[in-house]
Amino acid sequence: MNFNLEAVYNKSQTNKQFADFVIEANFRIEQALNFIGIQFVNKARSIRTYQDRTGRLRGSIGYTVFKNGAAINQNYLGEAAEQGASLAESVAVKFTGYALVVVAGMNYAAYVEARGFDVISGSAPESQQIAKELKEYLDF
Repeated sequence: MNFNLEAVYNKSQTNKQFADFVIEANFRIEQALNFIGIQFVNKARSIRTYQDRTGRLRGSIGYTVFKNGAAINQNYLGEAAEQGASLAESVAVKFTGYALVVVAGMNYAAYVEARGFDVISGSAPESQQIAKELKEYLDF
């Protein structure tokens, strides 16, 4: 038996399909990371286990999505937004590819957490569950 195989696509068509796939994959990854970040931040900002007299601690809670070290999307509030974004950038330099960095950017956030108050740590389990559920969205 002889089998003759004939290409259905030429090289430029194959390259275009691959490029389209990469664009779609990047879009889905970015959308998923933004969604997880938004959900994390909304939950963390809504928790009222501590009194935030100035609003700066809750305002510093935010996220940044990075791609190869460059910020591509972020969400922070108010006066403390700069501290949160700056802290996220200092963490992101350790990663390549995509990274979602969530922070409470005020330098006393860890102190508040250490005293038993939930600043951002309580939001992590729910965000991890959302990430697991979004895995289906990322499957191609």
